[in-house]
Amino acid sequence: MAEKVKPAEELRQSKRLRRGFWVSEDDMSFDIPFLGHDVNLTGLSFWLESAEHFLPGQRINLWLRNAVSDETYNLEAVEVISVRQVGDLYLCGCHIAQVGSEQLLAHSRLLSSQNQKAKEVSIDSFNEFNLVSPLNQLTQDLSEIEDAAMALDLAMVQWSEQHRIGDFLLKDLKSVISLVEPDLVESIEHFCDFYASSQNQSLALLTLAKLLIHSPDSPNEKLEWQGFLADFEARYVNKTLQIAYDYMHQGMSAEEALLQSKQDLEDKLA
Repeated sequence: MAEKVKPAEELRQSKRLRRGFWVSEDDMSFDIPFLGHDVNLTGLSFWLESAEHFLPGQRINLWLRNAVSDETYNLEAVEVISVRQVGDLYLCGCHIAQVGSEQLLAHSRLLSSQNQKAKEVSIDSFNEFNLVSPLNQLTQDLSEIEDAAMALDLAMVQWSEQHRIGDFLLKDLKSVISLVEPDLVESIEHFCDFYASSQNQSLALLTLAKLLIHSPDSPNEKLEWQGFLADFEARYVNKTLQIAYDYMHQGMSAEEALLQSKQDLEDKLA
């Protein structure tokens, strides 16, 4: 199997980096592994010698081996997205459809073993990334459950507020359309930007809540998981919501925390 190939296009609009890893189908021995091509938090791709080995839409069970640390882990629910020819080989692009917390932690170690930036993916990638999996048990740690509840409360308040703003923008858009003003295109663009941003932030908080609820039980993995959560929050939750989340830990309601956070940031800009 050739090891040097031309870089593939980005898959599923996700930022990926080529990493050193091997992939095996239903086999921990890795006797005849596939060469990994690229990987991110929600997906991966690897090389095949035959286009008929996997088919788009197929759900498969994969084993991955980190070529740097030699760690091996299993991904039980991976969906094949595309299989396309590149030279004499075929590039198989996959999306991780369902994952357990221990598996996700091992997968994140694969990404960070060579380059921390490999963790960076578009937050909309998590829309089809099922973190509430039968592979996970609910955490028994009350503080983690309380953290998850606060994240969900904050997500609902954020969504409600931005829904009101969206309603106002829609009314303004309708008014512009009725008057056939030249600002029509600009107004539509503002709405699209707002809608994408609001949806992404709500999704980030909901995903954070899922991660909190499904924390691993092992003390060593729990400590590593806390670092993973902090990294996720820093990358995908905006500064306003991060500050509001901190205020909620001090006893504020979601409404009070969000209001105070916005006030703090406004004061800094003044």
